Amino acid sequence: ASIQGDTSEFVSESKLEPIDDLYALYPYDNSAVRTDYGLDLHFPSVQKVRYPGFDSTACVAVAYVSDVQGKTLFQFKELCSYFNFSLKREYGVVKVRLSGGEGEYLAGNIDVAFSKGEPQITVYEGIDNVTLYSDSVMDGTYQICVLPSVLQDGLTVTFFNSEGKEAEKRVVSVNVDGYESALVFVRGRANRIPIAFENPFETEPE
Repeated sequence: ASIQGDTSEFVSESKLEPIDDLYALYPYDNSAVRTDYGLDLHFPSVQKVRYPGFDSTACVAVAYVSDVQGKTLFQFKELCSYFNFSLKREYGVVKVRLSGGEGEYLAGNIDVAFSKGEPQITVYEGIDNVTLYSDSVMDGTYQICVLPSVLQDGLTVTFFNSEGKEAEKRVVSVNVDGYESALVFVRGRANRIPIAFENPFETEPE
């Protein structure tokens, strides 16, 4: 990219044969494969905290152009949803793992094709959990990138502290009538208000 800003101009010296359509992937991944149906790529299940609280390399985005002419404008579409949460330093958490209550896929190998300008995601080798880890104790607000999904039995959040201890919390969605309902991760969106977890290692009173 020549400059930093809302848009970037990329210049390639590659010589392309005449072609009708193109895919673009961000961030760069040389293991991604163009197929007859779309783009095969890996959505990471292990993510590392990078400033300001999420792994930017896990925010996978794809663009598609069906009519290639001269300069090509790519409009990238995020593939992931985001789980937004906060922790306090005093809890000593260094790693957080998410998993669906019924083993739903949150990461893995996926196929992406476009229909009416929007990415269509098909999971063909799924992973049922995503882990975010940090080199230091977590303190503040963080986001974990997950595949869009519908979690019928909510979300299990497992915390690991610097001493190797584990603890779990369950996150569910509640409808207007007060009953539990499926928890939905929508592509390109996050829960606006971060879920503020209390100390997961604190023993609850009987």
